Parts: sequence; structure tokens; C-alpha cells
Amino acid sequence: MRVLVTGATGFLGSWVTREFVRAGRRVRILARPRSRLGDLGRLGVEVARGDVLSPESLVLATAGVDAIVHCAGLLSLNPREREALQRVNVEGTRNVLQAAASRGVRVVHTSSIATIGPTAEPRTLDEGAPSVPLAFDYAYAVSKRQSEELALSHARQGLDVVVLNPGIVLGPGDVNYGSTLFILHYLRRELWAHLGGGASFADVRDVACAYVTALDRGRSGERYVLAGMNRSFGEVQEDLRRITGLHRSAPLPQPLAEWMALWSQVGAALGRHPFEAFNAPVVRWGSLFNYCSSRKAETEIGYRTRDFSTTLTDTVVDHIRRGAARATTIELQGLLGRAARASESVAG
Repeated sequence: MRVLVTGATGFLGSWVTREFVRAGRRVRILARPRSRLGDLGRLGVEVARGDVLSPESLVLATAGVDAIVHCAGLLSLNPREREALQRVNVEGTRNVLQAAASRGVRVVHTSSIATIGPTAEPRTLDEGAPSVPLAFDYAYAVSKRQSEELALSHARQGLDVVVLNPGIVLGPGDVNYGSTLFILHYLRRELWAHLGGGASFADVRDVACAYVTALDRGRSGERYVLAGMNRSFGEVQEDLRRITGLHRSAPLPQPLAEWMALWSQVGAALGRHPFEAFNAPVVRWGSLFNYCSSRKAETEIGYRTRDFSTTLTDTVVDHIRRGAARATTIELQGLLGRAARASESVAG
């Protein structure tokens, strides 16, 4: 089987590509002309230069493939990126689905748990939860909901489409600092407070493994949540303190958070500044709970999660190993030492 992976140079997509190669599949990746391949170039994958925004390049990239695994997407909390979110997450998905329909091949579409919930109180939802319109304009969640509906509508029209809904993915290898950026900010002592809500997290390696089984065993037209590590943001910060020996995080009162977000948006209207991602929609979403159950994925496609502490520790070690942050405490130095010994043991 030959599989085309879009977004293969991203955090999740790179792990998904590795898992398909490990499973013995022939893999072709769609990479933009200027995208760096990193270690993917050593995996023996085919490289098709193109873009999900270019239907012409998708025609060439999908020639001779048996399935498309669509991981390409934009993650941004910045209101300035609204149009880019629509282009990449919605129009890009539309182009991929149309290319798949013209070839008659199966699609595994990457959605998000942002399409499920959130709730005002910590309540665990699954794929069967009714879709509730957001009371505020959160551009990222809107784009993911629209792209997911595109995928499901194609499934209703007969295209073989499986939808996967990863949680906030953590783990090693986030070289572009997307979903693990808050951990890097914590390690650099730039994050001292947390909002009152929570989310469902996942290890990128566990999620990537589920993509392989979802291609084989997932039911067309169905959604599968790949998350299950439900933590409040305060609990995550406390876990980080325990693992790293760094500072304790303080709860950020909602009225103060909304006031800060308002001034962030006022400043953004006058010019660019580094805190634009801290805006009213993000603050409102961060006050809610996006807790999810992965029982359906566990039952039907064999999804499994490792211990959350292990995921968090591996994320921390990866940031420090790559020089993004320094090991400034005894605990962090111990983590690096144990990781180095484990690597030596595997190599030996």
C-alpha cells in the first residue's frame, strides 16, 4: 500500500510518517518547496513537492496512492491568522478531499478535540456529544469545525473518510514549537500563571500509532478521539513544577485575564506585539474544559496512551536537549542524566 501524508514535516505529521514507514507501508509525503525534511529524508520516503492549497500539485502527488493521510493544518491563536486558518484548514482540506474523490481512495482526516465541547464545568465528552455553537469567535476552533464537517459531508456522499480528533499533542520532536510551546515558556520562566479551564492531552507517539490502525480498521464516516489525558491547566503546571523543580504557577483570575486580553487586542489594533495570542477568545476558551474520552478509539482501533508524567517528562527533556531551554535545577539535570543513560542502554 502506498500512502500519501500531507503535513509530514510538522510535529504530528512527522511522527505519523515514521509510524507508517515502521509498519512497512510505502510512503509519499507532500512537502512545500521550501520545507525542510529533517530526518524524514533518511526514511526512504518519496517526496512530492506541492501544497494543499495547490489542486494541481495534489493531482500529481496523489497519482498511484492507495490512501491519503491528511495531517496538514495551521495551529494559531493569533487573530491576524484568521484568513490563513481558513485557507489552510478549510480550503486545503477541501482540495485534499476533492483529490481523493477523483482517485477513489481512502482518507484519514486530522481534526481536533476543539470540535467537541467545551463545557463550563469539567465534564468528559465523546464523539456522540451534540455540536454546540460557540458563544464567542475562536478562529482556530471554527476552522477545525468547518474542515471536519467537510470531511464528514464527503463521507456521507460516499467517499471513504475516517476522522481523527487528537487532543493537545505533547512529546518530543516539536521543533517548530506549536502545541508544546507553553512548556517551553514554563522552562524559560516566562509562564507564571494559568487559566481556570482544562483540556485533554495526548502523546504524539501514541496518536501517530493510532493513525496506522485507523487506516486499516477505522470505519468510514466515523470520528475517533485520540486524547484521554484530561488535566486542568493548573494540574499541568503543578506536574511541571514537580518534574522540573522550577516555580509554582498561580491561577489567573478570569476578570484580570479578560482585562489583559482586552488590552492585548487594543495593542494589536495599533501594531504587532508579542502577546497577540493572549486575546479574548483564547482567554474564554482557556476558562472552559475540553475534556474527552477516547474509549471508542481504544475499542475500535486499539488506541493506547502512556502515563501523562512520562509524556510531560519526555517533552521537557527534548526541549532542553535541543538547546531551547537550560537545565537550571537539580531535577532537570537528573532528567537529562537518566535520559542519556537510557539512550546509551538502547544503543548498546
